[in-house]
Amino acid sequence: MPKIFRLLLATSLSFCMVFFALPAHATTPDPTMQGGTEGVLFVTEMTDGAIYIGDFKSTPTPKSIFWQDTASSVNQVAVTSGYVAWASNGGGSNIRGKVLISPIATTAGTITTVSLPLTGSTVPVIHALAADYFGERFYAAASDNKIYSFKSDGTDLRIELSHSSVMKIRWGMWVDSYNNTLTYCTFSNYVNGADTPGDLFQFTITGSTVSAPVTLKANFLQDCDGVGVDPVDGKVFAASSAAPWASFATYLPSDPSSFATIAYNPVLTSTAPSSMFVSHSTGKFYFTTEQYVHEANFDGTQVRTLYVGTHTGAGFQNLAVYYGATIANINSTAAAARGDVPQSSSGTSSISTSSSPSLAATGDRTGTAPYFFAGAAILFGLGMLLLRNTIIRKRR
Repeated sequence: MPKIFRLLLATSLSFCMVFFALPAHATTPDPTMQGGTEGVLFVTEMTDGAIYIGDFKSTPTPKSIFWQDTASSVNQVAVTSGYVAWASNGGGSNIRGKVLISPIATTAGTITTVSLPLTGSTVPVIHALAADYFGERFYAAASDNKIYSFKSDGTDLRIELSHSSVMKIRWGMWVDSYNNTLTYCTFSNYVNGADTPGDLFQFTITGSTVSAPVTLKANFLQDCDGVGVDPVDGKVFAASSAAPWASFATYLPSDPSSFATIAYNPVLTSTAPSSMFVSHSTGKFYFTTEQYVHEANFDGTQVRTLYVGTHTGAGFQNLAVYYGATIANINSTAAAARGDVPQSSSGTSSISTSSSPSLAATGDRTGTAPYFFAGAAILFGLGMLLLRNTIIRKRR
């Protein structure tokens, strides 16, 4: 084989090895920038069957309805850079076993519905929803002991994990897009008829595969129902719905002795804290307490009330924060992230139910396609240049 062709072959093979080894999130930003001083909150209200939306810079935050179906008992929500998804584990919910997805805007637009596959004749209950913000992928933990994932357009539904701990999750799930991990806590364990603290788990996400879950801490927290992770040091923030609701928990997995409970200051005036959303850049996190939505510092101080609701039970349940936007510009900001035209904020919601996608064993690498084509173009140009030089040398 001529030397020039051996060189081209070796270069091509090297490029292919690099391409297929690229992480799924090769272009994610610096984790120290996670969060921000501007953001829009999406908050579920179970009794109202509504998702409220508001700019978190105001106190208290004026809220408007992003989406509502009074029969939905909606209590879970998650956001990517361009889309918002929601679900419910309510017993009488008309969206049981389904995740609804809409482009992010001030009101819901065209909705895609992803239905989880039946377990025999049983519709699984979705207990937690989380989002890979940069990877444009949602994760749903279900009562059939499986964590499913799918793209933000509703395609590529697949089983990521099957584990006995999954059915014990209640809202407490977080995807760290910066470090490609998924962390979750179980609500509680039942040992010899006694209710004991739940455990803390984490697994890594590598392309289209995930690792087996690792127990970060056994007997982590009683009635754990909210988890957030600081992407810089991996510190876990967790909420508990067990009385007296006076504190939250923090834990640094690299230091087994680091578990601590931190008191809210001022003390909470509502019940059952849930759902943690962490901003490293501002040192704040966000959580719900049935009747209120709060912001607090990492040390528990400066608790600020953002939303005030009307229900002391089955009220605010879950929230998600879309950082880097305000109510005034969220339509254009999210549209730019999707690469499309912003939706009208006055449009009405329409529901288009996708056919249940078939389960996929592997994902795709659409996020790295630009690297492939750019590399191919470079290789082609290099090959033509080397070939031209070889021909010229031979003619001489």
